[in-house]
Amino acid sequence: MEEASVGAFSLRKVAGFMGMTEDKIDALFVAPEQHRKRVGCALVTYARQMAPNLSVNVNEQNDAARSLYRRMGFLEIGRSERDDRGRAFPIIRLIPER
Repeated sequence: MEEASVGAFSLRKVAGFMGMTEDKIDALFVAPEQHRKRVGCALVTYARQMAPNLSVNVNEQNDAARSLYRRMGFLEIGRSERDDRGRAFPIIRLIPER
């Protein structure tokens, strides 16, 4: 897989979407009204099936995302003081537990 975008729909409305490059989740968004309805879980499950060496970087302050990934068996394996653009937003790197 090189690049992929995947959408999840509910009653013909976008419930969430995910963007990936190679084995990395670049973006995962779920509509607020779809939170806690397993939309994020479905998208991450799909990513795990498609990418054997999956990883994801999450903003350290994004407790909801970190919680989702922990519930899905991801481990925090690293931390960076800056994001990919060099801004002072600490980033946590996660991978699925093997």
